[in-house]
Amino acid sequence: FGYDKAIPSLNKYKIGESDKWKGATIFWQIDEDLDIRTGKTILYDIETGKRVKKPYPKITWEHVSDRDLNYTPDYNLKQCLFGEHLKRDGAIYKIVEAEKTAVICNIVEKDPNTVWLAVGGIEMVNSERLRPLEGSKLIFFPDKGDKAFKKWSEKLSPLMEEWDIKINRSLE
Repeated sequence: FGYDKAIPSLNKYKIGESDKWKGATIFWQIDEDLDIRTGKTILYDIETGKRVKKPYPKITWEHVSDRDLNYTPDYNLKQCLFGEHLKRDGAIYKIVEAEKTAVICNIVEKDPNTVWLAVGGIEMVNSERLRPLEGSKLIFFPDKGDKAFKKWSEKLSPLMEEWDIKINRSLE
């Protein structure tokens, strides 16, 4: 996309870089009150843009201590949507699975009233995480494949009677 499009999006989503692995990306989960809940650190292959999975998946969390993996922090981790800090009145929220996807969609989005968010994984769709967006228009874009569409349809079905929720089928 080039710097002119990428840098504003990186700044908007407050994306950081970790020294955990050279070039690793931190996707901060910042809530509507601008409190940082955690950060998901992922290493991507610089050539392919895909996550590094060998010799093991290079993914970790910023709330986990490097020195002591048995360390229990003195707080209650409560994750939120990636991009929740961008919440504003009258926005249309388009929600995808992966943080990287939300950032890319933000770059190519033409409608300034649209905010792209990510749940952070196929299993992470739930009413608690969506609660800050209650009363807003939500359009979900599950990953390609019947499994993702079916899973999100089942999870979102109970909310669809009271919330303005649509599930987009374009990848099907």
